[in-house]
Amino acid sequence: MLQSALKKIHFALGLLFLVLGIIGVLLPVLPTTPFILLALYFFDRSSEKFHRWCLKIPGFGPRIEEWQRYRIIRRSAKIQAVVIILASATYLALKESLNVWIKLGSLLVMAWVVVFIWTRRSDKKS
Repeated sequence: MLQSALKKIHFALGLLFLVLGIIGVLLPVLPTTPFILLALYFFDRSSEKFHRWCLKIPGFGPRIEEWQRYRIIRRSAKIQAVVIILASATYLALKESLNVWIKLGSLLVMAWVVVFIWTRRSDKKS
């Protein structure tokens, strides 16, 4: 019973993050990849069908599968992610209407993400 409820919660969260990821494709201020990764995480625990479907998303599927199987992030994906994060950080830093603590917290998270991404292996051999 508890397992069934947990599976339904995981599926609902997977759908939520998938929708947010799709919205992120259309809105440049909302990231896509983290939401797709979260959707995959929850679908992996709730729906094999949706998990496989997400792995077939053009542009994301192969990269995500490499991450799941080999824990690698290709150099081109690293560069793309860091450029987008730096652009977002610049926008955030220049946005005058935001609270300084929100800016600082967001910039620290972005810095941590850049370090995390850049310290992952880039190919299966390394």
